[in-house]
Amino acid sequence: MSVNNYLWIILCYLLLISSQKLLKKRKKIINLSFTINNNYTEKLLIPLISTLKNSANNTIYHIFILVGEDFEKKNELLLYNLETIYYNCFIHIINLHKEFENVYKSFLDITVYYRLKLPEICENIARIIYIDCDSIILKDLNELFTLNFGGNYILGKLDIFPDELDNI
Repeated sequence: MSVNNYLWIILCYLLLISSQKLLKKRKKIINLSFTINNNYTEKLLIPLISTLKNSANNTIYHIFILVGEDFEKKNELLLYNLETIYYNCFIHIINLHKEFENVYKSFLDITVYYRLKLPEICENIARIIYIDCDSIILKDLNELFTLNFGGNYILGKLDIFPDELDNI
């Protein structure tokens, strides 16, 4: 065998080893969603940054942020800037324009309705986690993302301190 053949065999062997290592380091994609208005842009940075800082090395977050038509460009730029700071995220800001202008307006902001559009907006996404803007994420979300739904289409978590806001 010539030297070139030996080099070729060694190269193929090294490629095989490196591809097996890459398979072990497969990236996990987790889809997240938030709904905000202009007043909550800076508040959204808390769950976003805490999620990205506490993520596992092999986790990539696709973040869908649903906003209304009056959402300001400066707020979009602030959120998109996170992609330049954190390598593990892709941010998608989706403007729903006046989608819910004719719904009942309670004491809650109209953005609470935006999450109802997630199945339509993300119709090709099998699973997505919706998180409120007043959350802090303390660990990687893969365990939550891979929960067994037991045949259910949606899961939720009750607030364990619902009356605590009255004490603030």
